[in-house]
Amino acid sequence: SAFTTGGTVSLDADAVAYNAALTTPLTSGRLALVSTLIAALKTGTNPWARLDRLHLFAMETSEAALRGIRNPTKVATFQGTSPTFTTDRGFTGNGTDSYVDFGEGWAAAGNLYALDSAAVGFVVNAQTDTTSRNVVGADAGLNTQLQVRATAGNTTFRVNTNANGTLATNPGTKLGHWAASRRDSANMYGYKDGSLIASVAQVSSSIASGNVTLLRATTTYDNSRVSAFWWGAG
Repeated sequence: SAFTTGGTVSLDADAVAYNAALTTPLTSGRLALVSTLIAALKTGTNPWARLDRLHLFAMETSEAALRGIRNPTKVATFQGTSPTFTTDRGFTGNGTDSYVDFGEGWAAAGNLYALDSAAVGFVVNAQTDTTSRNVVGADAGLNTQLQVRATAGNTTFRVNTNANGTLATNPGTKLGHWAASRRDSANMYGYKDGSLIASVAQVSSSIASGNVTLLRATTTYDNSRVSAFWWGAG
């Protein structure tokens, strides 16, 4: 992790590589925070090794937000009406046509995401309304999606299947870290803020086609503000 010894700062090599790929580098304080995060993800069960993409949208610049931290050679793009970028907070959709496109499918060449080993998650830190909307999905398929609803209904999810599972019933808010995972062919698991809250028996069928999208799933768009997004193996 990042630490100070004798006036020098030791940084994680992956944080340094990410920063070097930016046209406008991070400030030293932000780089140290990113380094600390990456180092933490490499401890314990080492979730860093199972990630295909990790984007921190609550960044100093939209450039830093759109460039992948897990793989700095990959850059997401705005589509439609560009989502609103708020420094240190993230991207907000308009619920109509704005979204982020990641330029590849879930299981693109070289990715760890697979039919029976897959996971995806995001952090919502501001909600415009409480309507049920797809926060994440793909531009051409719905076999992986998270549809977050705050009140009067269910928050639902799919991981490589065409059938919904209930992640939460009337959760009361869209805010938080929502995640879904599949570790085998028979079950899906849903998480909120790091806690397992749903286990659904649903057989895998196929991986969604098209590019991975945030604030959109096929023709449905979301207007939440998202501060982080990731996907990878189960």
